[in-house]
Amino acid sequence: MWTIPLFISFDEKIPKCGQIVIDRMRNWAEHTVYDIKRILGKNFEDIIVDPSWPFKISSERSDILIEVKTHEGKEKINAERVAGDLLKNIKKSIEEHENRTLTDVVISVPLAISEKQKSATKKAAEYAGWKNINFIPEPVAAAFAYFSKMDIPNKSIILIFDFGGGNVDICIAKIIGDNLKILTYNGDSYLGGSNFDRLLYDHFASILTNEHGINLTQNNNNKFRLTNKCKEIKHSLSSENDSSLDVSDFSPDRDDFIEITRDEFETMSEDLMVRTKNVILRALSNANLQTNDINYVFQVGGGCRMPMVKKLLMETFPSSDHRCSTCPEEVVAHGAAAYAYYLKGLEENIAYFGIDFKASKIAFSESVQSTIESKDY
Repeated sequence: MWTIPLFISFDEKIPKCGQIVIDRMRNWAEHTVYDIKRILGKNFEDIIVDPSWPFKISSERSDILIEVKTHEGKEKINAERVAGDLLKNIKKSIEEHENRTLTDVVISVPLAISEKQKSATKKAAEYAGWKNINFIPEPVAAAFAYFSKMDIPNKSIILIFDFGGGNVDICIAKIIGDNLKILTYNGDSYLGGSNFDRLLYDHFASILTNEHGINLTQNNNNKFRLTNKCKEIKHSLSSENDSSLDVSDFSPDRDDFIEITRDEFETMSEDLMVRTKNVILRALSNANLQTNDINYVFQVGGGCRMPMVKKLLMETFPSSDHRCSTCPEEVVAHGAAAYAYYLKGLEENIAYFGIDFKASKIAFSESVQSTIESKDY
């Protein structure tokens, strides 16, 4: 399994999606839209605009419009269509691989998703050509994936920590017999990996301007080149103690590097880590639980690769059993794929994904199914 970055470019009649868009950003940034999960289904006044976005947003009759350069010039495109084009691209890729037409889909969504956001997501899926659309809460999907790999004692209390690119979700659940009872959930839809990208962007942009005379606001290509470089540096600092930005990438006549250490990155991220811990503490408070009541912590999402995030979880839950997949950003997708097989009555094929839910009665028990079908998430 692999992940597809939610980047889309409208420089041609048929939009491009995924990593190829990121790779071409330095020359085609004005045609690009990303962070759609932070926009889709939101009220206009609730959207926090990122100054680095190469597109603009506006509102018209409660619809969110995204102004972006296309192959035909500047256009205002409905946010649902942008998301729909992303889903259409994914659908087309799968159909070409499978050599058949697909009609059914399972889409994972945050537990705290609003009805408006869910409706917008459904419209996007319909635009993409999906006929039968099923939703599954992301923490529940993640739980399925972890349950298949381990035996969890009865009455265990589990905290599912999902740190994605655009949001943080916390779900606390309890095993009762063969059932999974969700005790509470909490989240922050404006806190995620992209916030850390922005910290690095502001840090390097200030140095480029003040020490090297490079004003990014005067060159959009440089602005979006720095955006991509910051993502790369963030990832490298998860495994290395230091990294650097090559100034010549922004001005060929400058032969210099801007160094940054993991310690420096973690220091500038302290406020974000406080916000992250507060999301956890609110969830515990809502469930009337203490940190030592949590038996298991399931780590989900690419943000869990950052050492500072792992450290926060270990320090907050020192007595808990911590589990993190080798590919935490794929955990939700594994669980959602297994749920899709379950809905089609093909549980025996779930092993194709390295998942055997027959080993865990918890996975698709009636109480979990009712949670998935509930309108309360």
